[in-house]
Amino acid sequence: FCNGKIFYDLLEEKEKLKAEVKLLIAVRYQEMLKRYGGVPIVRSSFDSSSDSLLVPRSSVKDVLDFIVDLCDETAEVLPDSYPSNMKGRVTKGVALANKSRVLLYAASPFFNCSPDEMVLSYSHPNLVCLGSYDNERWRAAAEAAYDVLQWAKTTGGAALIMPEDVGGDGSNPKINAYGHATSIKDNKEIILANKGYNSGNNGFADGIYFKFTSRGLSVMQNIIYNFRKADGSDQTWPSELREKRPFAEYKAKVNEMEQRFYQCCWPVGQAAPNFSATGSYAKWPFSSIDDQMGSSDMYGACPFVKFHYQYSASVLMQDWIVFRLAEFYLNYAEAVNEYYGPTGAIPGADMTAVEAINVIRQRSGLRDLLPSEYANKDIFRDQIRRERAIELFAEGHRNFDCRRWKIADETFGKNLHTLRYVQNSAKNGYDFYYLDLHDSRAWSKAMYLYPFPQEEVDKGYLIQNPGY
Repeated sequence: FCNGKIFYDLLEEKEKLKAEVKLLIAVRYQEMLKRYGGVPIVRSSFDSSSDSLLVPRSSVKDVLDFIVDLCDETAEVLPDSYPSNMKGRVTKGVALANKSRVLLYAASPFFNCSPDEMVLSYSHPNLVCLGSYDNERWRAAAEAAYDVLQWAKTTGGAALIMPEDVGGDGSNPKINAYGHATSIKDNKEIILANKGYNSGNNGFADGIYFKFTSRGLSVMQNIIYNFRKADGSDQTWPSELREKRPFAEYKAKVNEMEQRFYQCCWPVGQAAPNFSATGSYAKWPFSSIDDQMGSSDMYGACPFVKFHYQYSASVLMQDWIVFRLAEFYLNYAEAVNEYYGPTGAIPGADMTAVEAINVIRQRSGLRDLLPSEYANKDIFRDQIRRERAIELFAEGHRNFDCRRWKIADETFGKNLHTLRYVQNSAKNGYDFYYLDLHDSRAWSKAMYLYPFPQEEVDKGYLIQNPGY
């Protein structure tokens, strides 16, 4: 009996490991689909024949089905959870999360369209779109997102980090639920983390985390426009280029902002809002900023401090967030809004689209949305997109969100703004600040998808994406 049990346990472990590998394949195909559209599907090991390496592209639909099938298959085998220090190992929740994300992409305008609606004409439309618009794809995306939320509530052990979890009320940026959720490793909001990344010295030493320079990574003013004031209203920023305005006005404005702003941005002239800084480090980024700031390596409106909550020399977020539970409240809200409307919900669900957004806002100290802010699907869609820009800032979503919504032209192909600061004569403070043009960006419609390596296209088996 003992030997039989050992054999059974080994067989079960083998099946679990096979499921883990399959799911990691599905995660990578999800990443490829949103970058390239249809890609070659490799279903088995290659043999010694060189011809077997020349796998042609599959359609968007076939790649989508391949990913979803792998997610469904592995969700039946994988455990609901592992110990909290094993956030790098895939679970059933990761299978559900990957399915939710890829179905949201499938429902979105870029893929969910006819050939006539593609951003560029193309003689191989099945490689870059699903062939026609189908509203049912939004329903499937809503159900998949809700499955993640239900898994979290029932068997997954995942939950949003709330103010009471960190001993604060949400008003103190140094005791903050959002900062904890996005910076403290192995917290309960993380569904999957890439533990292959770690910090080095004063900043993340890897390209995904950004390479810090002497002034740190900058936040451009264009993304700051999305953040709200603490009362939920819009902040009014300067609109005239190079119009000098009193620095006291800037200070007043940044002191009115919502808490997520302080978890992402370090206001100029102040101590870091979300971690303790003393001595010369308290003014580290600002010691020599003046109206020639553009010649330094801090080009933006302020330094970037997300992932540095409660920073010390030895405590720094060391894992890259792959899936975080907050994303799936946003996925659910978006998909439900498109299929059922703002106050709708999938059958049997305990949450409407508006309520899902309000959960995220409440965690961040913001009031619930007003009825005028979700009066119809179009108005609420704008609220959802803005909420994603804030909540998921710098976590790898914005670039691809704007692509799947087909708004990258207007979002990325425009002027990039920054703020500049004019020091006083004593060089120990600031007299003025002003809006400035960092540069003018161009966007080509070909950029909605990545190009395949030309050397592979030249081999004759791989069809290049449109516009390249």
